[in-house]
Order: sequence, then structure tokens, then C-alpha cells
Amino acid sequence: MYGLPFVGVLLPELVGALLGLGFYTSAFVAEAVRAGILSVGRGQLEAARSLGLSYGQTMRLVVLPQALRRDESRDVLIRGESLVGGPQRPDLHTGQRRG
Repeated sequence: MYGLPFVGVLLPELVGALLGLGFYTSAFVAEAVRAGILSVGRGQLEAARSLGLSYGQTMRLVVLPQALRRDESRDVLIRGESLVGGPQRPDLHTGQRRG
């Protein structure tokens, strides 16, 4: 986006905005999910292991459902869309017509 034109890559404004929003949202959601995974108590992991669950089963059946339930980042995409939509549509804000 910022450095791409210097190497000869030109993107339309909307594509650049969507890529930026995608990177921002994915980083935010990844951090929120990581924090959710770390917030699951050690007792939950020990209980799952004592039942004979493998690491993958423990993550899929015990840890991730609790971590995703605690995730507060569901509205990040909605907030980020306003950053993309605003600059793309100046006529809605100023009453100007494109032409």
C-alpha cells in the first residue's frame, strides 16, 4: 500500500483499503483469540488430559470454545468498515456529485 507504488505495483483505492482493513482486522482478532486461549484455566487443560484427550482434541473441544466465547473482537470489522467507507464516498458527506 504505502511502498507498493515505489516498486511498480499500483492498486485501486478500494483494493488498498480492503487489504489494509484485512490486515488490521486479522491482527486484532488473532491477538484477541490468543488472549482468550491464554485465559482458559490450567485446570481445564489438566481435566481434558486426564480424560485421555489428545492436544488437538483438547484445543478443539475444550479450549477454543471457551476462548472464542470470551472473544470481544466481533465488532472490529464493523468499526473498521467505517474507515474504508468514509474516504470512498465523499459525496455522501459533502453533498457533491461525481461526474
